[in-house]
Formats: sequence, C-alpha cells, structure tokens
Amino acid sequence: MVSVGSHFSRHVEDHHLQSVSYLQSGASKFWIFVPRSQVPKMVRVMSECMDPVVLAAAGRDVWKLLAQKAILRPASFFLAHGVRVGFHEIKAGEIVVTGYGVSHNGFNAGTNVASAVRIASTGWLVHAIEHAAHWRGKIGMLVSFEKLLVLSALKLADGKWWCGDARFYEECNPAEF
Repeated sequence: MVSVGSHFSRHVEDHHLQSVSYLQSGASKFWIFVPRSQVPKMVRVMSECMDPVVLAAAGRDVWKLLAQKAILRPASFFLAHGVRVGFHEIKAGEIVVTGYGVSHNGFNAGTNVASAVRIASTGWLVHAIEHAAHWRGKIGMLVSFEKLLVLSALKLADGKWWCGDARFYEECNPAEF
C-alpha cells in the first residue's frame, strides 16, 4: 500500500486478532493506541460523547463502529476525558505489533510503503474464548469467529500451527462445524 499523508481510523482488528505491521520504506507512520486497561473507560467516553444518531444506527454498540473503522477522534479527545493514550512512531525497516483487542488509529507522515498481517497467537485463543459471546451476531465477518477459533484449537492440539490464504480456508469442510 502506498499512502501519502493519509490516516487510518480508530479500530480493533477482525476477531480481536493481533496485527503485525512492517514499514518497508518512506516516511514514518504514527500509531495512537488506547491500552487494554483503559478500554472500558474509552468505550464509556465514546458512548457519552458520540453523535446520538450515529450511536443509535450502531445499536448503541461502540464496538460495532470500531470494527467498521467508523471512528476518527484525535488523541487529545481521549486525553481530555481522562483516557490514557499511547503513541508510537514506526520508521522504515521497523515493525509494530498491536495486542489483541487493542483499539488504535494513526497516520502517515508522507509517502511510504507498508504491509500488515493479522495473527492468532496461543494467547489470543484465551482472549477469543472470553470475548466470543460479545461478538456473536454483531458484525459480519468473512471468516466465522467460531470456525477460526475451532480450527486454531484443533491445529494447536495436534502440535501444529497453521496459516493459510482464502483457498486454504475454503478447503475446510464447513459441515464439520
């Protein structure tokens, strides 16, 4: 992806997965994140300060808006409301890893080339099980949350870890789930 002074809206990754982003070349990227310990406060502040029409359209669920990358608030907004915010600059040749379920946004300081992937670590399995009920039926996902969780657990139980592209996923037998 080539970006020129662009931004990415506040969001969490699909299924609360971790994300690894690599800046291959060009201008820095700046990441603004809310630590997981501050997430309940962030959700409360966003619920209280969001346009009521927008919040009503999302069924009063801030998480739905985060999943759709529909929120753009400056760090100063969160700081002014007592929500701790972290900042991180990533330079060419560096990576940044977001924790599972961590809300973040950012911007590019100029033209750059970057790539990102989502990963499911063994720690994510525990997090996913804890949050599965919250996400069920709220957001349309390309990959079923339960299916991703079960496939990951089965592979891990067999002493294997897996990654695959869309073809790999399509080869899985949905009748088994």
